[in-house]
Amino acid sequence: LKILLDIDECRQFQIDCGQDRSCFNTHGAYECIDIPCPVGYTRQNESDCLLKCYQRSSSCRPRQAIYIRHRFIAVPRLTLSNRTLFSLPIMDRNKISITIIDKNNMNISFPFILNGGDLKTNRTLFESNEYEFEIHLYNNELNGKHLSPHRRRLHTIFVIRINISPFHF
Repeated sequence: LKILLDIDECRQFQIDCGQDRSCFNTHGAYECIDIPCPVGYTRQNESDCLLKCYQRSSSCRPRQAIYIRHRFIAVPRLTLSNRTLFSLPIMDRNKISITIIDKNNMNISFPFILNGGDLKTNRTLFESNEYEFEIHLYNNELNGKHLSPHRRRLHTIFVIRINISPFHF
């Protein structure tokens, strides 16, 4: 019986992808991913950006996200349905709303679903593929008052990249 384990090439080989890039460990390989902070944002760490005006005061335009956070998720082929891949850091689920924006613009069915604050597979992942999409997290309340949909605050954009490996380990 042979057990196959994936090694983290990013850590083991201390891969340096350069400025505004991050190493994404996939099953059996790695990728260097561009993650520049947009104009008006400052880098917090290798995968997160913070809106500059939010550092000085909280009076930024509500349509700009306070945070942009990049998350990389590698899963093996044949990952089963209903598996949690990522949990949003949400304190009070009644005070937020969530939107998913598919950046692949594919006409195939999307194999992920948000269930509360958990991103899950909604079917077994048979095909090797890579998906990139955004999850927009909005604050629906300000100082205890419920905001109308056009006044809610875009709090965080999670840029999610999921790599489904051709391997099943």
